[in-house]
Amino acid sequence: AQKMTPEEVKALKGKLGGQEVVDALASSSTTFASKTKFAQEKYLKKKAQKHVQQVVLLRPTVMELCETYMKQSRNKVCGLRFDYLSSLLCHADVRSGARYFLLDCAAGLVTGAMAQQLAGCGEIFRVFRGGCPEKALAELDMVEADRKTVRQLPLEVLLSADPLSLEWLKDPFEGQPAVPDAEIEAQMALRYEARLNRTKQRRADLEALKARPVDGLIIVAGDEDPDLASEALQTGLAMLIPGGRVVVYGQHLQPVAALQGSWRASGQFVDVRLEQLFTREYQVLPQRTHPHMAAESQLCEGYILSASKVVDYSSDAPDRAEPVEQAGPRLGEEEAAVALEVAHVMGSQHDRFFKVLLQNFKVLLLNFKVQLRWSSSPFDKVQLRSSAPFDKVLLQNFKVLLQNFKVQLRSFCPGLRWSSSPFDKVLFGILGVMGGGKENMGTVIQSDSIQMKSIEEGIREGVSELFWGTVRQDGDKLVWEWSKTPPSCSPPGHNSSNEPMGKLVTYANFCRQVVEDKEERKQALKSFKLVMDEEVQGEMEKVLSLAMKKMRLPEKVRYSPQAEAAGLKGSTIMMFPAVFHLVEALVRSKRKFAILFRSFGADHDNIKTEWNAFCEMKHPLYSSLIKDIGPLDGTVPGEPDRRIHSMHTLYRDHQGPMLVLDCVTEGPDNGPNWDAWAKMKPRSKVDSRNGRDFINTVLKEKGIEVAEGLPKVQKWMKNHLAAQASSAIKDDWAWWTWNGEKAFAGKLLTVIGGGKSEIRQLFFDDNVDHEDPRIVDCRDISGSPMPAEAVINKVCCKVNPVEAVMDEQYFLRKLQLCHGGNLEFGTSLIGFQAKLTEVEEQKVNLVREVQVLTQQLLNLTEENRRMKLLHRINVESLAQLRDILSQHCELDDFGKGNFRTVSDLFEELEQGKCWLEMDEDGKIVRIFETLQMRMQYKDLVLIKSAEQYADGRIVSRNHLPGVRKGLRETSFQEALLTFFQSGLQVNVESCIVQDAPPAFNPEAPVQPSLAAETFPIPFKVQQFEASYRINPKITASNKDLLGKIGLPNGKNFTTEQQELTGGTLTHFWRWDKVATWEAAATNSQMSKGAGNAGVNIAEICEKIFGGHPNREVYENLLLQMFDKFDAKKLCGGFSGSLVIRVQPIEADGRPGEPCIVKMDRAQAIRDEYMNSVQVFQALPDRAARIIGDAAYAKNK
Repeated sequence: AQKMTPEEVKALKGKLGGQEVVDALASSSTTFASKTKFAQEKYLKKKAQKHVQQVVLLRPTVMELCETYMKQSRNKVCGLRFDYLSSLLCHADVRSGARYFLLDCAAGLVTGAMAQQLAGCGEIFRVFRGGCPEKALAELDMVEADRKTVRQLPLEVLLSADPLSLEWLKDPFEGQPAVPDAEIEAQMALRYEARLNRTKQRRADLEALKARPVDGLIIVAGDEDPDLASEALQTGLAMLIPGGRVVVYGQHLQPVAALQGSWRASGQFVDVRLEQLFTREYQVLPQRTHPHMAAESQLCEGYILSASKVVDYSSDAPDRAEPVEQAGPRLGEEEAAVALEVAHVMGSQHDRFFKVLLQNFKVLLLNFKVQLRWSSSPFDKVQLRSSAPFDKVLLQNFKVLLQNFKVQLRSFCPGLRWSSSPFDKVLFGILGVMGGGKENMGTVIQSDSIQMKSIEEGIREGVSELFWGTVRQDGDKLVWEWSKTPPSCSPPGHNSSNEPMGKLVTYANFCRQVVEDKEERKQALKSFKLVMDEEVQGEMEKVLSLAMKKMRLPEKVRYSPQAEAAGLKGSTIMMFPAVFHLVEALVRSKRKFAILFRSFGADHDNIKTEWNAFCEMKHPLYSSLIKDIGPLDGTVPGEPDRRIHSMHTLYRDHQGPMLVLDCVTEGPDNGPNWDAWAKMKPRSKVDSRNGRDFINTVLKEKGIEVAEGLPKVQKWMKNHLAAQASSAIKDDWAWWTWNGEKAFAGKLLTVIGGGKSEIRQLFFDDNVDHEDPRIVDCRDISGSPMPAEAVINKVCCKVNPVEAVMDEQYFLRKLQLCHGGNLEFGTSLIGFQAKLTEVEEQKVNLVREVQVLTQQLLNLTEENRRMKLLHRINVESLAQLRDILSQHCELDDFGKGNFRTVSDLFEELEQGKCWLEMDEDGKIVRIFETLQMRMQYKDLVLIKSAEQYADGRIVSRNHLPGVRKGLRETSFQEALLTFFQSGLQVNVESCIVQDAPPAFNPEAPVQPSLAAETFPIPFKVQQFEASYRINPKITASNKDLLGKIGLPNGKNFTTEQQELTGGTLTHFWRWDKVATWEAAATNSQMSKGAGNAGVNIAEICEKIFGGHPNREVYENLLLQMFDKFDAKKLCGGFSGSLVIRVQPIEADGRPGEPCIVKMDRAQAIRDEYMNSVQVFQALPDRAARIIGDAAYAKNK
């Protein structure tokens, strides 16, 4: 204890110095001498901080400014700590003499740190939008040379196609009349000159940035600048040199992690890393070294994403501008030039590795400071010339580097062969194993590039093939009528009425019969305009709507980096899910098979990307199908590599087929391609493409292999089947179209085996008709065309895209139908899916009905409010209120005990917080409304645990939160806002969603509260109940706001407000599991009224206190804190205190929240309370929580 009073200490500070005041305080302390040495040192240090004022001048270093800004305003510097700043500079490789592209939204802190690092040699191009804060640059102790390295440019200038037209770069004299210098005042002349110099400097900065690439890219943006950061990143990447470093700092994980995924999937970056730093300060003293207990809770704050940019210098890459050759001495011809040429790797599983290895080698060359010149020929050429004074040792080191690169390739590729010519070539072989089944996929994606058919158009055409009907003559035109049979790709055997029908045709075939013009036919198929019955049109539109819903990608997958890497760049799926389910079933059944993707269009690259993503288990939707099997890329023992490594072209003419291997071609580049030739009007009478000559003279000379003739094509397909491989073929659409879309000119299918052979082949295509292969040219072993009855549903099978979308097992069912024969011919899931659609529509209708009922409820609530105004007793003055009360109760009871005065009641009536009515017995009743809220967050519900009054009493509540609604509040929404402001003291209105609107519950139990028990007259509570849900998706953006109410971890918290009597009322809140709370509420209702049975307070106190010397005061304290309770004595504390476990019991018999009560001398309790509060603040998730303030009482 301190003997000196605050007034004496204040007077002493006016006479003596700070250290003398501290010494005087220590000498007058009654407990200082009894403290330990460590405690005395801590005491003196604490007093010195309070009474001894010291001013220390610090040099404005980057670290000092960083820590100062973090304490002043964390958001202005984007939460950038000094450790993150130093790591950012390290990852960006900030060094003297380099050039950097920078977006700095941290008050110029990063700019200043980089400028100091450059030491006057180098360039920093800082982009900005709007303002460009330079606080750190102004406050840092930098020389003028360091400041000149910073060049600031608006981002709009870099994005503009004509930057000189912008105001920022305009000539200040442009468009102004020339004025002689003599007529301009001296001050005005200086101002114009300064503006002109500033504009010249800005243009020079822009030219300097565009002169050559930058060595590094740094992005530091806050939460409010996501668009600015994205635009700056894209602009900077275009200016970044290959091998340059790019570093992005962000405060939240999700956007940075998404960027990391897109970088890794793009193949344009290597060494992609995402890091988070952990920093904690320690107190370092002899025998007292430990972390600071009052450290910040966010020990890990922010994320750093870094990578190195690489460029794909393959032959199909766009031409690049050659760098300007630097001046310098040259070596001899033999020593100064080394040539390396590497052939493309096509159709091999080592393709991807080789490209990455080649890119890394090119980065090594760049870092080796040599000049690279890349040609646009099929071979990448590297011509090395010295741009610096290389000596013989340096050149020899480079030759060793080149030799190591060759050795590294050989070690990975055993079949590698280096030629002795000036160009080194890489050759790979094809591996395979025997197989026993072959599937040709002609319909796997729902779009048609050859006919420019969109996804919806393809689905509409598929719907038109599902509806069957009859054709009748109506005057001079034909009319199609639906047969009322369920939609199905297969023709129905009979109608629902068992009446005989005429020949059934689909609506699609009807359009082909009656509409001759091709464009009009397409329009009729898409719009269903030839369907006369509106009911039929409605059914067709319903199936269309359902199919389009099935085509949509899930929201969590749509536009994600994983989806884009798998080729899913839109909002719909590409390949049918049934394809992946078919492959999964074949793999699980250990069936040997091969797959050929066949298409007339240019869909092969899309198929390859998505199919290979599935085989490599990188598909965001379907990789889970083979999760327990493993990837289908050849890495699992016993499973072949089923990825697509090569794509081919099948050319056909009157002399026979030609299969061009490992090459997709449309003919010569100097004329119309083959497909364009087929579209020319008028139609050519002869095949003038001369494709056979082009293949023989051009492609074969390039070393491209060709399987010419039907026997060789058949042999290739047999080998493909034996290898269990997957590949793609571009078929000859021009030949099929020129021959009138007949089967003999379609996609060639050579039957392998025959007779008793175990090989089975199946061709899926949506253009196959039920009686005509139409688009598939099936040839037997001898090469003769096969009749339609021998191939339909045996070798080739019609596919409907709508059915394929709706049925995940569609292709498997078709396979069983054609090869197993154990399925019903007309099986379709369209009817089942239609019922699901009806259920969804019913759900929508129910939502609308709920909205109507909600509006009706609001109307009833307003009517209820008007009725209250009619039945209430009007009180216009305090005297009138006294007169009314005197007729029904004793006025002397007001103001006694815990009851408030008549004036307080009149004030409540004036404010509209309650009103007075007469009950059925003629007695006056005080009435008020309450809104009880069920506030949920995920599986947690908010509960009010207890209340502590100003006198120390703790009353257990253990019920849902509630708020009073006054007459002046026109809606419960206003009452809800009042609860947020005064109850929770946090406005979370933007985070909540209403699940159930407020509804009156006449049977709801009255929850005890201070507001209901403040006047000596009867009261009634009209309780309304509502349910609200805190949206978990908004938690991240409102982390600090929701953290005040214990979310997202569901921690307990407290709030305070003024009592009606003027004291402080403390509310204790907790988050319970919903299931736990509902079970407890149910049990309390079952045991209501029996909760206090058998509880004897006197007996409990006797067991606890017995003959304790402080029994009387302890017993009074316990009864002051709890009205009804059960208690059990625990072991005592180390200081001799009394520790009790108390189970409060509410008035309705429900058990309250149990707690531990500790009783001791007042000083010991104060020390215990303060220490516990500090520990809880430092370790909120592990330390015990103190419920309210301590309660005190005096003994005799």
